[in-house]
Amino acid sequence: MLEPTRNMKIVICPDKFKGTLTAWDVTELISDAIMQVDPNVELVKKPMADGGDGTVELIYGYSQKKISCDTLDARMRYVRSDYAVLNDKTAVIEMSQSVGLAMLDAKLHNPEKTSSFGFGAVVKNAIDNGFKDFILAIGGSATNDCGIGMLCALGAEFYDINNEPIEPIGENLAKILTCDISKLQKNIEGCCFKVACDVTNSLFGDNGATRVYAPQKGADQEMVERLESGVVGFYNMVKSTLAIDMNKTQGAGAAGGIGGTIECFLGGELKSGATIIAELIDLENDICTADLVITGEGKIDNQTENGKLVDVVASLARKYSVKVIAYCGVLSCELPDVTIYPIVRDGVSVEQSMNNSKELLTERVKETI
Repeated sequence: MLEPTRNMKIVICPDKFKGTLTAWDVTELISDAIMQVDPNVELVKKPMADGGDGTVELIYGYSQKKISCDTLDARMRYVRSDYAVLNDKTAVIEMSQSVGLAMLDAKLHNPEKTSSFGFGAVVKNAIDNGFKDFILAIGGSATNDCGIGMLCALGAEFYDINNEPIEPIGENLAKILTCDISKLQKNIEGCCFKVACDVTNSLFGDNGATRVYAPQKGADQEMVERLESGVVGFYNMVKSTLAIDMNKTQGAGAAGGIGGTIECFLGGELKSGATIIAELIDLENDICTADLVITGEGKIDNQTENGKLVDVVASLARKYSVKVIAYCGVLSCELPDVTIYPIVRDGVSVEQSMNNSKELLTERVKETI
């Protein structure tokens, strides 16, 4: 329990509890519970995101600035998409808001027919509005097109054996023989792209974009093999004609291969999404003088220690020897130097817990802080 003191500083920096509470909700619930225990502590509220869905809304909570534009979803149907603006100069664009899998009915899940064009159209809108600095959150896509749709929206052109332009969808990767990126290079001149990427998958192979993620996007085994062949063919074309190795970095396979494409064609830097957000909100500057850091997310499992949000926060706290508490919905592993409290009670189903997450989190904080 807290030692009552007017000098104690607590930094609260959780992720969302997916499907139940936003990061802002979690932060406020923890804050309110702490104040009921000790109203004299100093609280610093810094809700977080991992670069996936919810990133734009999180940044909007800090900046209160966003721009809405027309674009296309992954099946090339008109939709509206928002991007957040931070410090009046950085556009934060979330792939899931335009070409996200969750935006499509299950019957439309088909990575051979989907395109990242709409995501590129949002980036182009931001460029046209004068933005040069970008944070691209690429989680949750419905695509496996190696980003050719995005590149086309930004000015690239891809041609088949008959020198005819191809439609930039997953199944057409195998048809690309040549490309022209001169307009693309002109359009992105002077732009700086940081990519929020929390996976380490290669572009192709057993751990690649297609074999690991295409089945989640609607591909059966035969489609997986066709898509994999197209990805390899596109990789070889780019390497032979442009002298670009799209598979040189961990995370190249993120979002159906768009990770490697952004790095190689746009000069983007792939980083942990949580690390990028922590830098944006200057989290380390608050943690370095804290007495306690409180974080959390919906699930803490064996993937958490691989650069996920709670791990990033814990690493910053460890640097300054600051104690860390984490709250979560579901717990399946322990983390070094982190005290973890799941809010799910014994004998209570996950569904029941999600329906009562506000009350459960508040009670757990008051019991354990």
